[in-house]
Amino acid sequence: MNQKFSDQTEREAGEKLGFLYEHLLTNLDEEWSVQQSLLQLLEEERAALTQASTEAIENTNARKETLILQEKENTNARRDIIDRMRVIAGWEGKKVTLSFLADRAPDGAVASRLRDYQQTLPHLVNAIRIHNRRNRELIHAALADTQGALQLIRSMVSPATNYQKTGRFNENAVQGTLIYREG
Repeated sequence: MNQKFSDQTEREAGEKLGFLYEHLLTNLDEEWSVQQSLLQLLEEERAALTQASTEAIENTNARKETLILQEKENTNARRDIIDRMRVIAGWEGKKVTLSFLADRAPDGAVASRLRDYQQTLPHLVNAIRIHNRRNRELIHAALADTQGALQLIRSMVSPATNYQKTGRFNENAVQGTLIYREG
């Protein structure tokens, strides 16, 4: 009787784990999709930045926010799935990674898909980081150019000092040449 109960409990745990493995794979499919969309969006953002199109930049920012929210929700769902797997399988206190799960997968197909994600997701995330860094550098360069142009305009608009330290009239002053006042 005790053996029969134990076998039934093990079978139920195995079924629950199988169900959670499938949920995890669906979650990883969604993560892959979101990450791919984010990578494509960063490429679109670069084009919008180089064209200096405020409408396109605002659009990509809004879409990026949506994708980031989806990623956060997906990450929380994945943590929940792994936590439930940890309890059912008795893995409390163990570091559960994709390779850990692949080693304990119910079949070879599931293990193979988990290992595929383990290999490809980090490369995708790294590509996203590189694109994001390049876009950030482009933004900083554009801001530096804009600040330089503003400084030039300020120097040409503000009146120049009329006299040198020696007391002589300053004839070569560039500052204030756009608006020139004689005093």
